[in-house]
Amino acid sequence: LDGMGLVRAARERGIETDFVFLTGHGSLEGAVEAFKCGNVRDYLLKPLDDIQTLGIVVDRVLERQRLVRLAEEDALTGLL
Repeated sequence: LDGMGLVRAARERGIETDFVFLTGHGSLEGAVEAFKCGNVRDYLLKPLDDIQTLGIVVDRVLERQRLVRLAEEDALTGLL
C-alpha cells in the first residue's frame, strides 16, 4: 500500500491512529487528499531540510493525542 491506501485501509477497519506523511512526491493536491482522508496530522516533503523537523512533528502529534485523551477523560468524569 502507499500512504493513502494505508490511511484508507485503517479507516475502513475502524483503526483510530494518527498519520504523518513523509513523501518525496508531494503536491498540493496530494496534501489536500491526504488531509481529507482523516487522521493525517502533517504532510512533510523529502528531503527534509532538518531531520529534527520530523521529531518536532511527532512530538506535536503525541501531545495532541495526550490532550484529546485528557479531554475525553474529563468529559467522562463530568458524566459521573
